[in-house]
Amino acid sequence: PRPPCDSEPRKVVWEVKANVNCADVYVFRAISPFNFGGVAVFVDGENGLSPEIAGEYHHMLRAYPKLLYLGTRAESRVIQDTENQWPGTASESNSVWLPYVSTSFAQRNSTVDELLRLRSHPGSRPGLVAYMAYNCKHHREAFFREMVLAREKRERAMVDTSPGGSITILGPVLPLSACRGQGGEHGQFGGEAGAEAVAEALANADGSISVSRYETASFMDSATEAFRSFKFAMAFENTDTKGYITEKIMNVFLAGAVPIYWGTEDVKEVFNPESFVFAGDFQDFSALAEYVIDLSLDKRRYEEIATAPILNPGSFDRFFSWQRTPDVDDGWLARSIRHTAYELHTAADGMHLGNIWSDIWDVIHH
Repeated sequence: PRPPCDSEPRKVVWEVKANVNCADVYVFRAISPFNFGGVAVFVDGENGLSPEIAGEYHHMLRAYPKLLYLGTRAESRVIQDTENQWPGTASESNSVWLPYVSTSFAQRNSTVDELLRLRSHPGSRPGLVAYMAYNCKHHREAFFREMVLAREKRERAMVDTSPGGSITILGPVLPLSACRGQGGEHGQFGGEAGAEAVAEALANADGSISVSRYETASFMDSATEAFRSFKFAMAFENTDTKGYITEKIMNVFLAGAVPIYWGTEDVKEVFNPESFVFAGDFQDFSALAEYVIDLSLDKRRYEEIATAPILNPGSFDRFFSWQRTPDVDDGWLARSIRHTAYELHTAADGMHLGNIWSDIWDVIHH
């Protein structure tokens, strides 16, 4: 197409199509828009509107007045000086805090309906703590090592004080991927490159261990299945960044286990603090590991946490009601996003959008 696109008013009919030239609303996550002229809706994953996503024109795309950003608060502050305040409609802003933990449902077999159902009794789970990560960050590896040592120390103490001297009470603390407590700053395997380097060797050594993030159609579904045999599973973010909440904690919730979460305290704004263990509430990893063991031995308290509602009141409408399912026909969030896109499309701001998109087009093609 040659910009500017046709801007003649048309009847408002919402149709979802792929790769439509001169679309009124273009939704993208990994491929930047080439059909310029309308509203660009960027659904963030983890990387933000970076050069890797938007290419050499990412700065212009950030400044585009018809851009609606759905993602982390950190990225929202780049696009706009003030944060969007819920429950006001998203039309008050060109950014909506919609963390990846929500939009990850677009890549899952599970739907957001799961969040509306009561959590069932956790049942018998032989494993104590599961650890699965693709990137062997130091803080993940450090806690896993601490958890292994704390479990071994506590179990030895239990054996020494038990009448028979041989009773095992605690389940195993297991790595389920290439990261297994040897990476980070103090090990031989660090980061994604290190994980890939040892993946083949680990697979040969133990075929039951999943070492590939892309082994199944959704690595998130694969992680969820792997966690079902454990009381707890680590959900450690890459960084502690405001608003940055990824798929990791949801993988654990959907498995019926209790997440051990490390990352932003904003997680408590989305999820019920009584339904998971927040690492930031503890002085150090040693204290966190001891608490996890104590909780596993307190059957009543563990079951209270494992069956507590996952979401805070209002969180479903605010963060997850974008997906149309049998139980969610047209949620508040879906309506808000559509309304905002329409408002941006019809805004009488005196700007000729075709000129802006023409400039971007020239950057791409020249």
